Amino acid sequence: MGGRHIKAHAELDSLPLFVRQGSIIPMGPDLQYSSECSLDPLTLEIFRGANGAFTLYEDDGESTANQKGAYVEIRFELTDTREEAVLRLGESHGSFAGHQSERSAILNFHYQPRVRGVYCDGALIHPLLSAESLQQADIGWWRDEKKQIISIKLSRADAARVVTLS
Repeated sequence: MGGRHIKAHAELDSLPLFVRQGSIIPMGPDLQYSSECSLDPLTLEIFRGANGAFTLYEDDGESTANQKGAYVEIRFELTDTREEAVLRLGESHGSFAGHQSERSAILNFHYQPRVRGVYCDGALIHPLLSAESLQQADIGWWRDEKKQIISIKLSRADAARVVTLS
């Protein structure tokens, strides 16, 4: 909702960040330059409260080959209701030299209430005991109670996937 003023207290060492409900924000590892490494794992920060969509665009970051069609797009769509959140991770469309189509993903669902189950393509994903166990696992999920974030780790794949939190 626009057209309003928000007064937020902020310490000198932190800045408030306002994010629209339904936003899907891609993150990756810290890089010094664009071709340092691939976006693996690809981390998506997903903010519950509304439906949303995002298309990730990737190219080699160095040449002008993207002007001749050498790039990749991946569509992400969030459907959010009171009962469940469904995130569709689309297939890669396109290609470019050096593109790594198979990658793992970390999905951080913000403002996430407790869930009955987390599923990927209909298969139950099991909860883990800590953030550390999530880092070590190939697949699983963990809920940060204090921050109300559920982090889901998906194993490496290059196919479309559907993740459901109910």
